[in-house]
Amino acid sequence: MKNLFKYTFVALAGLMGMVFSACTNDYTYDPATVSGSQVYFSDQLPAIHEISTKASGFEVEVLRVDTKDAISVPLTVNKPDNSIFTIPSSVSFAAGQASAIIPVSYDPTKVEYGNYEDITISIADANLATIYGLSSYSFKAGATAWVDYGTALYREDLIASLFTVDNIVYEVPIQKNVVEEGYYRLVNPYGKYYKYNDPGDFDETTDSYLTINATDPDWVYVEDSPTTTNWGYGVFSMTSYVQGYMNNGYTLDFIKSNAPQLFGKLKDGVITMPATSMLISMAAYNSGNWLDANASGLFAVALPGHVIADYSLECEYAGRFTDIADNDYVRNTFTFGEDVESVKYVIVPAGADVDEIIAGIKDGSIEATEVTASGDSEIPFNEETGNYMVVAVIYAGGEPVGEEVFEFKFKSSKDNTEVFEDVAAGILSLGVADVSAMFDRDGDAWGMLPEKVGSTSPIVGEAILSQSTSDPTHFKLTPFWMESNPLEFHYYADENWLSVEAVETGINSQNGPIVVTDIETYFNADLSAYGVHSGYDAENATYNFFLFYHAGQAMYAGELDTFEVTATAAKAVKKAMKKARESSQWGVKKDATHKPYKGKIAKCLKRVISAPAKLTF
Repeated sequence: MKNLFKYTFVALAGLMGMVFSACTNDYTYDPATVSGSQVYFSDQLPAIHEISTKASGFEVEVLRVDTKDAISVPLTVNKPDNSIFTIPSSVSFAAGQASAIIPVSYDPTKVEYGNYEDITISIADANLATIYGLSSYSFKAGATAWVDYGTALYREDLIASLFTVDNIVYEVPIQKNVVEEGYYRLVNPYGKYYKYNDPGDFDETTDSYLTINATDPDWVYVEDSPTTTNWGYGVFSMTSYVQGYMNNGYTLDFIKSNAPQLFGKLKDGVITMPATSMLISMAAYNSGNWLDANASGLFAVALPGHVIADYSLECEYAGRFTDIADNDYVRNTFTFGEDVESVKYVIVPAGADVDEIIAGIKDGSIEATEVTASGDSEIPFNEETGNYMVVAVIYAGGEPVGEEVFEFKFKSSKDNTEVFEDVAAGILSLGVADVSAMFDRDGDAWGMLPEKVGSTSPIVGEAILSQSTSDPTHFKLTPFWMESNPLEFHYYADENWLSVEAVETGINSQNGPIVVTDIETYFNADLSAYGVHSGYDAENATYNFFLFYHAGQAMYAGELDTFEVTATAAKAVKKAMKKARESSQWGVKKDATHKPYKGKIAKCLKRVISAPAKLTF
């Protein structure tokens, strides 16, 4: 564009020369000159002036080029009718001064929070202005409706609904609106106060807010709340279903009538929102579409001077037990939050009507098992093999304060026993390499399980690889840690993936039975880019298992275990794997989606990221 302007100017100058040559042989160009005081406004003046009831005015600086004489500069002021601001009609420069001050005054008793006036101050005499500076200055002046309210306690369940981070409670500055009672916003809740952020995860120069409308304490919702935080999937934004519906044209009264379950409450100084009533998006993930948040229903904000009750509940399926009379039992390990007094629960088939079951537990129409403290709970369960749910209602002070649903797979002792055929012998090595430091937020290693049970790493011994006759993708290694608890796994050929789903080791810990799961199944993410992909190395006839050993929420080890087939059995293994590949390709599918993971290893996406229903009634 600069070149275009240059050559156009040259051509135009040539044409003008031709025109003038027809009239006269002489042409003199006199460039324009600027004279006088050349008064102007800086282009660095603020666009907004915040005022306060504790002050009565502010200043606007005006500048000039020629400082020789003392002058008075007339001003034109444009402001709203009934403005609270008083601005003089002129400003004076003393001799030798390059700047002067225009005082803007107001009556602090007339300040209305949230009200901003549009004001323009102009130099009235064009002869005193300059073409090289601003002859007018436009700005807004007023008092923000938001004032500091102290420090709130915030229990996070938005990012925690998507990523493998805890529902932490932390302190965040909070502001309140002085115009509307019950209108609050957390200041930078996903900035420096959020401990899971790493350097560079958020913009430290820009404030962001989580805005909560609790003007009616029985009908609370969260407004659109963009952040500057980005964990590799684009910046996070938060809102509530209620605000989402309003963004799509529904009125607040309509939503109250048709979806009252989406609103939260402000009670005893604590704001809560129901489970899955919130939404979160990541700008570069899933086209930036909204995803369900507050999955555990733990979102809470305690206003200054109040605390958040801990009504959390964890339930870990500890396995099936069969007595000498062939009766099956299900044992679950419950972990209570600090303020939980008791839990009532039932076990129902997956897919049952959870809302109906919860209502039945609460009104007593469904008989439930009661647990009054953290620990194991064992109940008779002579049901067939399948997927089931623990539906639990949480109590405190004799009242229900929450509910949780946990899924597990149950295998009945009454099933026809799956038949396995031995394929090959080999060498099983337990504790080959420690990979746990990759998954510790502080980068510390947890150690390997052999060392935890008083041995050295690795423990090396012979084992037998067996293959199911009914499901060729299903294998087991015997013995694993104990003869009675072989390592069972499935082989998925399309990803060369050995998936180990919660196999009991037979080893007990202070937190309950230790269970083993391959790391990718635990996160439901393809972590091959990080070198922790459990798979079969055909060239070396070796099965590599990257495993988590855990009991409930307690992690004991993250390690590589291997099974190396003996040379004489290589042919048999090759045949077995061929059969597994064919079965995997022609109908045997894994339960969950296994997607490549591109984020930070310590911030893995959780196993299920559910998309919300369409915003329609």
